[in-house]
Amino acid sequence: MASSAVATLSADGKSQPAQNQQSPRNTGGQSTTAVKLGTIEVPKALQDGEKFLKWDEDSCNGIPVTVRVDPKGFYLYWVDQNHEMDLLDIATIRDVRTGQYAKKPRDMKLRQLVTMGSQDTLEEKTVTICYGADFVNVNFMNLCCTRKEIARVSAV
Repeated sequence: MASSAVATLSADGKSQPAQNQQSPRNTGGQSTTAVKLGTIEVPKALQDGEKFLKWDEDSCNGIPVTVRVDPKGFYLYWVDQNHEMDLLDIATIRDVRTGQYAKKPRDMKLRQLVTMGSQDTLEEKTVTICYGADFVNVNFMNLCCTRKEIARVSAV
C-alpha cells in the first residue's frame, strides 16, 4: 500500500532515474546525489472514505458525496448518490483548510443544510481544498462533514 521512488539529481539540477543507491558518486566530472523518497502511507480512514456534503459558492444546494483517497495516494475522488465519480490529482492540491480558514456558505438555506450531524460548529466540520495547475489560478472545493474528527483526518 506504500509507494517508493529513487531519483538522481545532477549538478545542473536535472532529475534522472538512479542506477543504484550510492550517494554521492562521481560520474565523469559531474557529481550526483541519489535521493530516496519516503514511502506514502494513506490512512485507512481516507481509503475507506467518509460522507460529506459538497457545495460551491455559486449554487444553493449541497451534494452528498463519499470522498476517498486511492491506496497509493495519487488521487482524491468522490462518488455522488447517482454513482457518478469525479477525481482530483493530489499533486494539484495547493492547500487544505479547516476551522476558521475554511470557506463557509453565505447562503442561509445552504448553511442550514450543511449544519448537519453532531453539535460541533460549522467551522470545525468544514474542509476547503484549494487546487490548481499553478499557485495563481486556484479553484476551491468545499466539503462539510458530520463530525470535526472527520474534518481533521481529511485535512491531513
